[in-house]
Amino acid sequence: MNTLEVKAYLMKLDEAFCKSVGQGGIEAWVTQFAEDGIMVNAKGDIIRGHDMIREAMTGLFKLNQLKFVWTPIDASVSTCGTLGYTYGDYVRTYVDEAGKLVEASGRYTTIWRKQMDGTWLIELDTGN
Repeated sequence: MNTLEVKAYLMKLDEAFCKSVGQGGIEAWVTQFAEDGIMVNAKGDIIRGHDMIREAMTGLFKLNQLKFVWTPIDASVSTCGTLGYTYGDYVRTYVDEAGKLVEASGRYTTIWRKQMDGTWLIELDTGN
């Protein structure tokens, strides 16, 4: 694939990741990361590896009527075609204990790396 094709692929991959998480929850989130992948949360905490990512995201995925969606705006890829990123907007809603709808939105950046088997996994994900 040329650079433009990889860029388009990463956009589709990010969209598919969102859909997968909507259907599969926390495990769909965790398994899209490389084994030693990193999340950096809004507080700046560095969370590395599947176990830590799962632990950090458990509270979010337990929220009542959680809807967590994101839309990539653009992507870029390295000239060697093995490292790229997507960025975009996210919206997260849930119903709190008082029955009130809570909404948060922001921007995210996800860095993807092509694995030896040809799949792409997340090396680093961060959002505000």
